Amino acid sequence: MKNLIYRLLPLILILGCTTFPNKKAMKIKQGMSSEEIIELFGEPQDISSMVCGTSEKWNCTTWKYENFWSGESASFTFSGAPGNFKLNHFDIDRN
Repeated sequence: MKNLIYRLLPLILILGCTTFPNKKAMKIKQGMSSEEIIELFGEPQDISSMVCGTSEKWNCTTWKYENFWSGESASFTFSGAPGNFKLNHFDIDRN
């Protein structure tokens, strides 16, 4: 029985942990640099680039993060050029 508990403990810890805890999520604000997002959440898993805006067009880059085990996800959309990204929009889904 003790061996079973030790085997399940890592899984319990992974499933019970949130990827985007309130302490970090509450620090997010528009205008943050991409470096600040990396400091909080690490490197993104997916990156996409597109044209954003309706009347005034601008290039935007979106970073996506997902936690397969918890089902949590987050996306951060930046304006600006690589090396000078500024956060324009973000969405955190904790399910």
